[in-house]
Amino acid sequence: MAHHQLLSTTLLTLALGSCALACATLPPEERTDDRADNNAVGRLEDPERLGATLGGPFSWKLAANIDAQDVGRTFGVEDSQIPYPDTYWPMERDGINDRWNGVASPLEKYMTLTDPANLRNALSWNSLNAGKSVNGIQYWNGFCDGWSAAAIAESPIKHAIFAQVSENVATKCSARDEGKDGCVKFEIGDLNALMAIMYSSVPKRMTGSGCNTDPNLVQRDGNGRVLPEREGAGCKGLNPGALLVILSHRMKRDKKAIVINNQGFDEETGQWRTNEIWNQPAYRYTVNRFEPVSSKEAANLTITGERTGSETTYRWNNAAKAFAYVDFTVHWVGETEKANINFVSGKTQSEETRMTAVIELNQEATSPNSTILGGELTEDRGAGTHRLKNHPYVWLPSAPPQDGPTKFNQFVKPSIVRQLLKFGRE
Repeated sequence: MAHHQLLSTTLLTLALGSCALACATLPPEERTDDRADNNAVGRLEDPERLGATLGGPFSWKLAANIDAQDVGRTFGVEDSQIPYPDTYWPMERDGINDRWNGVASPLEKYMTLTDPANLRNALSWNSLNAGKSVNGIQYWNGFCDGWSAAAIAESPIKHAIFAQVSENVATKCSARDEGKDGCVKFEIGDLNALMAIMYSSVPKRMTGSGCNTDPNLVQRDGNGRVLPEREGAGCKGLNPGALLVILSHRMKRDKKAIVINNQGFDEETGQWRTNEIWNQPAYRYTVNRFEPVSSKEAANLTITGERTGSETTYRWNNAAKAFAYVDFTVHWVGETEKANINFVSGKTQSEETRMTAVIELNQEATSPNSTILGGELTEDRGAGTHRLKNHPYVWLPSAPPQDGPTKFNQFVKPSIVRQLLKFGRE
């Protein structure tokens, strides 16, 4: 299992700001208090929180999001648009101060190019604010949010470049000029690092919320269902009804990628990563199964993952009058262990999260007016799904990087970085 992450409090602070909602809304009677043990889509799980970044108006109608014809099909970006993989620039390795290639770090190269007199100050600032000297950093703290956002918003860098800067204007130089007149070589990984930093501070729109709970402290009921512990608690995963709407509109309709928080099992530690944040660029999803089920089947699937059992009535959303069972796989890009010297396709680092769920409906699935109300993830041993193997939230950058001091770097200017990126794509 590959790993990637971000500063948890920072992402949630940036992403949970108020949203100007412009899309269709759930009827008031179908909204729910997130603190209740209720599977309807809650306020913090509403796809409207993504605003215009979702790509326009969307529908809650079941047929607009999934039908029997989708089974066995995969939806999402074209091969040429698969997000590029990269390291998440771990803070314990000093972030973009890391001399990952045995020479100067990405920040050292950038400062040598743009402001060599402030090189020492920049390196010190980065260590204290976005590197190894930050108090309480964990192995998973880094800049996967910046990498993930950049990977879905930017074209990949194809090769190393040689550049010099004068009066904020970058020009090309050559290998024979390296070290002369401010000519600096940037590997693909160096440019990816600069992109990760500049995208870490962009505004974000998010739906869902983090779990942020030790796996041993995740609350469950007597049937093993994960319980919400507070408003917006994400341990049980983003409501699958909401996730289905987001995936179908973002990937099936618009063929675009999105950033997910990947909550799963860490083979190295033998623990669920419920108290960590791992951002990934997700680019496709596959519908494995989809079929209507009865109330009795929905209840037993929710409890045991089996269609039959002692349950007779579905009792977790009184508004639900009908149900469907879905089995789908989200495909996302994992990070590389080290920054890239050569171009690496996201295909080579592709990983996946398979989920099964009961979807709650206001009327029979065969009706053209059948509307998604919510749902809950289930466990299916045959499919390898698990209640804690989920995506607690998804998000999108809502504005491009701008020049100016940011929380993560006071020295890197996106306007200059963009000039370097252009050279790396030519």
